[in-house]
Formats: sequence, C-alpha cells, structure tokens
Amino acid sequence: MFDDSYRQAIQRVLVYIEKHRDEKMTLEQLSKVARISQFHFHRIFTSYMGISPGQYIKVKRLEHGVKELSHSKKKTIDVAMSVGYESHASFNKAFKKEVGMSPTDFRKSVKEKGNYMSHLKNKQPEFLGFQNREDTPILYVRKTGSYFVSARAAWEEILKIMETLGIKSNEHEYIGISQDNPHDDGQKEEDLRFDACVVDSSVIQKSDLGKHAVQKGEIAGGRYAVFLHKGPYETLGDSYHYIYGHWLESENQKLRNAPPFIRYRVLLSLTTLDPKDLESEIFIPVK
Repeated sequence: MFDDSYRQAIQRVLVYIEKHRDEKMTLEQLSKVARISQFHFHRIFTSYMGISPGQYIKVKRLEHGVKELSHSKKKTIDVAMSVGYESHASFNKAFKKEVGMSPTDFRKSVKEKGNYMSHLKNKQPEFLGFQNREDTPILYVRKTGSYFVSARAAWEEILKIMETLGIKSNEHEYIGISQDNPHDDGQKEEDLRFDACVVDSSVIQKSDLGKHAVQKGEIAGGRYAVFLHKGPYETLGDSYHYIYGHWLESENQKLRNAPPFIRYRVLLSLTTLDPKDLESEIFIPVK
C-alpha cells in the first residue's frame, strides 16, 4: 500500500514530466523531483503507475503527438521535435509501435473518422467489474519471442497435444499469460515469455497430457479488475495501454505482484469467427 508521501512524490513527477515532455529526462532527474533514491524510485513508480518511467514518458509524448497530428497542419518532423524526439525516424517507429499505424496513416484516418478522441475511444476496453478468484491449477506450454509469434506457436503446440490424446478442445477454459512487459526498459523481444494455458480438469487429469511437453502451474487467486477486449489479439496492446496508462491512475487502483492474464471467451484457433468479432477478458491483479 502506498502512503501519502509516495502518492505526492509520484504526482510531482507526473507534473514535471508533463511540463518537460519535450526535453530529455533521466532517471536521476526524476528521482530528485520525487525526492526518492534513484534505486527505489524506478520500482515505486512502476508499481504505482503500472509502467516504467521511460515508457510513461513515451506514452505522454505520443499522446501529445496524436493531438498535434489531429489538430494542426505541422509537418510530421516538426511534431516529432515538439514532443521530444530527436529524429523523424525515431518518432515514426515509436508512433507505429504504440498506435498501430504510421503518423501519416493516422492523420489520414483522423480525417476520415473524425477527431482523435473518437479514434482513441474505440480502443478502450469495457470495464466488467471486480472479481475475486480462487487459485486456479493450469497446464501450459511456454514459448519465447515476440508475442505475435510465440503466442501462436504455444497455442498450436498445446492444442495439437490435446488432439493427439483425444481431448475435446471445446470443453475447456483457455487462458493466455504474457509474463513480461515488452515495453520495460531493457526488455529484449527474444526473451518475452508467453504461456498458453488450459485450466486443469478431471478429464485432463485422466489423460497422458502431463507426459508431453506441458508444465503444471497455478494462477494466483485474489482480486482482479476485469475488462472486455473486443477485436483481434493484435490490438490487445491498445487495451493494456488504456488500463495501465489511464484507468489504474484515474480509479486509484494499485497492482498486486502477479501477472495479468487473458481468458478467451472463444479461442481463435477453435473458431471460424472473424478476428474483429473475438472477445477476450483481461484480468488485472489489483489490491
């Protein structure tokens, strides 16, 4: 639990970042603003905000870039410089990674669909409420690498094993766990871990699933905030950015030390649904 002194420290840093977002900021500078040692500041900020200081700065800069692209006729290079990027290329790369399209394509999209707020509103997941869960035993296959690749590989492997053993796929609960934040400072894409999980059941226990390349684990029980993401898995990052970058702070919610997970209402591998019609529940561990 964060006391008032930590809340005030983080608020000072947030105000400082907002005022200086077009300038280069270091962890040392921010820790001085917070009046917390540099060693502890990164951990406290990340725990409180849900993302690292570096990623938060990137998000705020890009949010301002989105507004500039939507409301002004500035050249993209001028927008990049105004929000603290040193080159057109670095801004383009960061913008596309976070928003899902290039600045040029985004500007065209805004002209077609309306202002940037209506564009971003479509990316907000529906809040379903809070849920208290018991510890959940699971069997899972883990793959590493970009989540766009590792998730597909993990699901293909575990579903193939179940098919080999004659276990009916449509009778089980499926959960995906992204163990690492791809936006954390220093996080390498090749080290990202994704777990494709099947909730353990009496049917599975009677099979030989455990003899294959499957590991046993458990999803920690406790209190979770639950959100509904609609659409393809490739846009899950939009929902996570909204939750961690906006919802947690606005609702004054604090994270527990456990990974978030996704419960698939329908797993894409087991349906002919158009990806835009998929529904996935995001569980965020909160105190």
